[in-house]
Amino acid sequence: MPKIELNELERLWDFEASPAFADEFSKIELSFDYLSEENRDAAILKVLNTLDDDLVKVGAHRANDWERGWGENYKNFKETKNIEDVIPKYFNKIPQIRWKQNWIQPQSPTMEYDMLGLLINFVTEKYLNGFDDVFEFGCGTGHNLLRMRKRLTNTNLHGLDWATSSQDLIRELASTLGDEKLHAENFNYFEPNYNINFSDNSAVITVASLEQTGDHFVDFISFLQEKKPKLVIHIEPMWEPLDRTNLLDFLSIKYFQKRQYLNGLQQHIEQLENAGQAKVVAAQRTQIGSFFIDGYSLLVWKPL
Repeated sequence: MPKIELNELERLWDFEASPAFADEFSKIELSFDYLSEENRDAAILKVLNTLDDDLVKVGAHRANDWERGWGENYKNFKETKNIEDVIPKYFNKIPQIRWKQNWIQPQSPTMEYDMLGLLINFVTEKYLNGFDDVFEFGCGTGHNLLRMRKRLTNTNLHGLDWATSSQDLIRELASTLGDEKLHAENFNYFEPNYNINFSDNSAVITVASLEQTGDHFVDFISFLQEKKPKLVIHIEPMWEPLDRTNLLDFLSIKYFQKRQYLNGLQQHIEQLENAGQAKVVAAQRTQIGSFFIDGYSLLVWKPL
């Protein structure tokens, strides 16, 4: 049975694994099978039929949906104090996921979430060490912040989200874990709060949340340009790194368009770079995704 190997991940993501990363990697089940021709055809038909459906579009109108979603996680965690109840419910709903422009059938039902966790670990080690403050916008349940905390033990971690249930959950986490440097604030991508200030040594990260703004991400980027954190990291569904001549990438882009996901972020940052207003540090696909999309491309940049 094929298996994702550490040296393969190092090559694809262009990094050298730390001992801590290698240890965590070794504990994750990353074996999988490729889909048979019959199952691949069925997967293609599933995507095409889904694209014909009236799918929910992203946008400000979905605020109550996220309020309810994070509220469910908050209620469960408050009752159980089990960290697994912080994981968003949308993970692992469809067993097949994407790896290197193919659908695969993982041995583990949590492989997508585990691979995203490895990506967060990689980004934290490579880019976020040494900052006094790290702000995750659109943080949801705070599950990424908990993962970052393992490596950023002395950093002030700030979780910002438009749903007040997110703040309730993160404050409950901070209290339960005795983490005095874990903070929560309300923030709406569609109406950026300019009263939020960054320290002189701050970084910003978004993980599959700025996608919800569709074409309306520019207000948030303008906010970042004014506030000027030292570094900005996006792990988001972006069409720019994908290959339209590849069938799965093409279907991924079509799904982005149908749901009206993030449109033109990398292109916009590159235009800012050409105008001398930003510097792109890294822009790459990570080769991991869910059933419908290759949704975890990486863009790292600095406002100038």
